[in-house]
Amino acid sequence: MVTHLRMAWVVGGVVAAATVGACASHSSGSHATAPSSSATLGLTIAPGGAVSPAGLAQASTPTSGGPSNVSSGAPGTQVTATATIIVRPIDRGGHLAAGYSAVSEANTDSMVCDRSSVSLVAVDRGIFQCGNSADYGVACWLSASPSTVLCDRDPFANQLARIRVGFVAIGASVARPPVPFGLELDNGERCKVRNGGAWSRPEQQPTWVGYYECGSGAQDAVWAPAAAADTGGIDKSSPQWTVTVGAASGKGSLARHRVVTARFVGMAPSSTLPAVIWECTSPPPLGQQSTVKPTSIVIACADNGVGVDKLAWTNWTTTAAVGTGRVWENNCVPNCATGTISSYPASITLSRVADTSEGPLFTHLTAVYHLVGPLGRTIGQFQLPSPPE
Repeated sequence: MVTHLRMAWVVGGVVAAATVGACASHSSGSHATAPSSSATLGLTIAPGGAVSPAGLAQASTPTSGGPSNVSSGAPGTQVTATATIIVRPIDRGGHLAAGYSAVSEANTDSMVCDRSSVSLVAVDRGIFQCGNSADYGVACWLSASPSTVLCDRDPFANQLARIRVGFVAIGASVARPPVPFGLELDNGERCKVRNGGAWSRPEQQPTWVGYYECGSGAQDAVWAPAAAADTGGIDKSSPQWTVTVGAASGKGSLARHRVVTARFVGMAPSSTLPAVIWECTSPPPLGQQSTVKPTSIVIACADNGVGVDKLAWTNWTTTAAVGTGRVWENNCVPNCATGTISSYPASITLSRVADTSEGPLFTHLTAVYHLVGPLGRTIGQFQLPSPPE
């Protein structure tokens, strides 16, 4: 008997569903060793089972009805809590963190990335799920290269896939709570999250479903009731998480194992300077275009009635940008199509950097007019466009 499993999480008050299942075509066969230097390779390690950053609550969903033969070590041995690791291979600018590499895939068809397809293994915004089950795009980041994404297919390796996409997602939200991308069990087995597909059911628990594929060649699986979807089939009722493992074929016995480490994905610290959205009159993805040191900026997106042009920058840092330009304004009399445009030379400062789904962006513009500005003002303060969240 086979089944397709769909897992749903509530994201911002809306139920976001994603298919979670195995894909044999992307099973690595043997797992690469994870990078040993956490500082160099952008890892955040949080002992005690707490997913960092704080605030991502973890539900306690015991896998009732399963085997109870969990080995806890010798009598008197202190049980060690599951350690959570956040792998951060890509920054918001789409650049690889130190120690990571990417291999381009020669696919003939573009993989589809939908804005609503939030990655269920991510603790940060801007990471999403792409493609279908065979693509195994459970954790993908926008790449700095046009029309491509970088996807992590192995939570224990430091190599990603660079894939051409047909549509780029904008403003993905965090799935709350996320489920681990990869698990390392007390018997040494490594597991990665299921991504759609049809699986068997375990003979001992025919109503259970599979959540993770485990071991070399994905010969094993993590099994749990369908009701445990919000935890990825993991029993989090104690600081040391446990899972029930059996053959992926569904045959044979089931055994409970301790989860030594659980891996999630996140964003690496940005290595790029803040940008600014300079064009916002068209809908995404053609609109909301951002860049560093633009020669013009549209401020009034709805009617293209206010903006800055003839920009020349003297300084652009991680906290502010300074230059000169010309503020222009359409008085829209008798209407915006035939209104009069007035221009005012000014010194321009960009400030108030925000971490957005498009990366770090300046969100505020100050214009100090060289003579006088609109309505006799000497200073103009403007809120800059931001991407949809």
